[in-house]
Amino acid sequence: MHHGAKSDILECIYPCRETEWTKPLTTAVIIDCAMGVHMLRPKDATTFLEYFDNIFSDYVLGWFNSHTRVDVVFDVYSELSIKSGLREVRGSGSRMKVAPSAKIPRKWHNFLKVSENKQELFCLLAERMKCVMLPQVYLHCIWLLILLYFCFTG
Repeated sequence: MHHGAKSDILECIYPCRETEWTKPLTTAVIIDCAMGVHMLRPKDATTFLEYFDNIFSDYVLGWFNSHTRVDVVFDVYSELSIKSGLREVRGSGSRMKVAPSAKIPRKWHNFLKVSENKQELFCLLAERMKCVMLPQVYLHCIWLLILLYFCFTG
């Protein structure tokens, strides 16, 4: 074991302080849609279809301004996971049927507290993403939610 003063490490770190950090050039991005729906509040959208058309799809498509590949990942909410205990502690909102023409609830965060609401919302968003036309670029939807949901409930 090497003994010395804590200040000795500054000699190793000091040259790094002068390094200028730049953002690396990336061509691909992975979007966590669970985070996205929490971040992208409905604003003026009154139905789930309006939410997709005016808010969610604009957010996803905006990534193509600086990337050639965008992977859209939807989360899975298993009752057997450790996170399910945390969801119970946070409380629950009210269960709602998610459909394109259904009205968006006023209390978005309460709506997102119910796992079934999020599962249906993710399915709707994923289905709608399949219909988006993208010229000369590719949209890769990773169907984790749908595949695993049907595997566990199948």
